[in-house]
Amino acid sequence: MNTTKVWNFADLHLHTTYSDGGATVIEVLEHAMRNTNLRAVAVTDHDEIEGAFEAQRLAPHFGIDVIVGEEISTAHGHLLGLFLQKRIPPKLSAFETIVRIHEQGGLAIAPHPFDASVPSLGCRLGAVNLCALPFDGIEVFNASIFWPWRAANRTAQNLAMSMGMAQIGGSDAHSLCAVGSGRTAFRGSRASDVFDAIRTRTVWADGVYLSRRKHARQVVDMMRSMGVGAFARWVVHVALPAGA
Repeated sequence: MNTTKVWNFADLHLHTTYSDGGATVIEVLEHAMRNTNLRAVAVTDHDEIEGAFEAQRLAPHFGIDVIVGEEISTAHGHLLGLFLQKRIPPKLSAFETIVRIHEQGGLAIAPHPFDASVPSLGCRLGAVNLCALPFDGIEVFNASIFWPWRAANRTAQNLAMSMGMAQIGGSDAHSLCAVGSGRTAFRGSRASDVFDAIRTRTVWADGVYLSRRKHARQVVDMMRSMGVGAFARWVVHVALPAGA
């Protein structure tokens, strides 16, 4: 009997209205079910984990596996924690954040490194040697990076190759139109298969960049979700992160 697992896709970087996303958890899950070929998604709201727990509870109704995640604002830039059990606080060092992720049995992924348009590891927030950090993977394709900074993905891929790291793809979706635009290919069909594939570095990144129209849609959805005042404060926080 052939027991070889087929290749499937997961989007490991998604936001909802629990942070700065424009869609609710239910809307994200329904969209992923109806409009993509994703088998798993990671809900990774900024410094928040309740949306991911909600998605995990609702997942059986949508036939898609959910990975509990968080995009953590460390002192050196954003970090993705996947397969988490509890929230990790922001403003810790990147190294301490990775330690806390691993203490939970989770995986630490460097999202959009070198992207100077947002608080990213590898730029602006103080010196940190990325090669010295015990990541489990590096996001080498982020579909939502704005066009002037897309070279960051190539730099991230070169770093991942030089370090022998798992290469991750994610949409960084803040709007339904972006869900699934960046993906991680893995063998299997369950969240547990994603975990094993990252650990064994048997994943690859895939996707297409967002068009300018979809970028604009994300901005509109974020503004509607957050409110104009909160959105303006978010823009200032992203454009002028602490330590810049």
